[in-house]
Amino acid sequence: MKRVLLNKALVILLSMIVIILSGCSYKSRMLQYYSEISNYEELEGIILNFEEIKGEDDLFIEIEFENENIHDHYLYHPLRVMSKNKEVLKKNGFFENVSIGDKIKIVTASRYFYDGYRIPIVAIECDNIVYLDFQTGRENLLKWVEEPE
Repeated sequence: MKRVLLNKALVILLSMIVIILSGCSYKSRMLQYYSEISNYEELEGIILNFEEIKGEDDLFIEIEFENENIHDHYLYHPLRVMSKNKEVLKKNGFFENVSIGDKIKIVTASRYFYDGYRIPIVAIECDNIVYLDFQTGRENLLKWVEEPE
């Protein structure tokens, strides 16, 4: 009887450890990937839509890209501007000066980490005006990965 209880306790403990560690793996892989500057690329395209999902502070931007041979991950879902970077856009007049149909340059990285993941935008420029610079956008992304909002 003691042996059966001990085995059950061991199975439960090991299951909990696996669950906890599996959640940590995304964080470490994301930090490693987004810390490497060579993983980022600049893309250009036309804004098709802005979307703010109720209950979330992030902004999602759908873009028709003009670049040739871009990664498929850019084509499936709108890209994400996390809330700290959205605040920078607001402060710099992005929402007053940029509209659907405008051509923008963005900096992003193509890795797709899990179902429902949205690829982040870490820099935005329109008409030679930088609304979100790469250094600030990347720093905010890395902070978000370390401590999600």
